[in-house]
Amino acid sequence: MLTHSRWDRATGFWHLRAEGAPGIGHSGTGSAPVPQFSTQLLGTDETYPPQTLDHRVVNINADWLYRGGRHIRLSPAGAHSDFLRPESAHLLLTLAERSR
Repeated sequence: MLTHSRWDRATGFWHLRAEGAPGIGHSGTGSAPVPQFSTQLLGTDETYPPQTLDHRVVNINADWLYRGGRHIRLSPAGAHSDFLRPESAHLLLTLAERSR
């Protein structure tokens, strides 16, 4: 499971300048040697359908929530550290529960 947000300037703008391509945290995995599935990060009151997370690589778009600058205006990293949210914990707990 890989969350990403176009608001992540650390892996978008800065990684793009250093490596010539945006990082996973900005745009998802891009090309990979295995099939990928893409979906949206859900709110804490929503349930992930089993077929949504049952893939080898899942790109989870969190644009709607990981927007950055929440604590520090004009942060150079943008949304890079914006994952400390109940919705992130909900995703992780869902994965843990389904791994049993």
